[in-house]
Amino acid sequence: MDEITSGPEKMVQAGGENAAQPGQPQANLSPVEATAVDKAMWSLLVQLSRKMQVSSASIKAGVSSLLDYNIFWDGSTQHEFLDSIDASTDQISRLIMLLSLVSRAQAGSLEIKAEPQMLQEIVSMVREQFQKESTGLVLEITLPQAGKPVLVDYEYLMLALRFIFEVLSNPSLESPTLNVFAFESEQGWKLDIVSSQSIMELFALMVKDRIVELLNANTISPENRLKLYIVYRIFLHMKILIELVEYSDHKAGLRLIVPCATDN
Repeated sequence: MDEITSGPEKMVQAGGENAAQPGQPQANLSPVEATAVDKAMWSLLVQLSRKMQVSSASIKAGVSSLLDYNIFWDGSTQHEFLDSIDASTDQISRLIMLLSLVSRAQAGSLEIKAEPQMLQEIVSMVREQFQKESTGLVLEITLPQAGKPVLVDYEYLMLALRFIFEVLSNPSLESPTLNVFAFESEQGWKLDIVSSQSIMELFALMVKDRIVELLNANTISPENRLKLYIVYRIFLHMKILIELVEYSDHKAGLRLIVPCATDN
């Protein structure tokens, strides 16, 4: 981590010229932008619906095969059917959860309640989740043991970080690694998520004037585009700023500026 943190940085803030604060997502969309977002969102929802249909068909086929008394399946084949059913069921559950979040975000009904929380605990909990699930993603985390609390919604910040890590994890790598570190500043806690992948540039689109481009970015899956949209909406509610950082070793970083809780 010393090599990353000690080198010179180049800051690229995610925000358009009309942003009220550089790097902060914007709440109000023009009618044209709102229509474009709705159109892009509808296209993504159609694609996810097709995936759910495929998973449902896989479950149906597996169950029907196991219930066919005219065919004797050996233990190994039965296990393969059950593995396929289990994977398809998990896929449908994840997609239903994502669709529910998108629906609430579009309706403006995300129940986000910001309260003083310890950033270290939230990041550690997300890491524990990935370790338990054996995703293969390696999170190298360096955080100070103490510091001011942040003003966030515990569960929603965990969800946003999880989605970011999932989007940045590269399944083509045997052990994808993300470096995560944080430090306090006058603006609040700065949480850096460092990766060598060019996909990091997509996070620059998580602002008002580029959100349509994000939803139409064919370089990532429909699920990941919707995950980033949810992250965008969560950060909007919690006033978390976004910056892109380029390090001297050619790695790219997503920097989240998380507001600290006041003493009042």
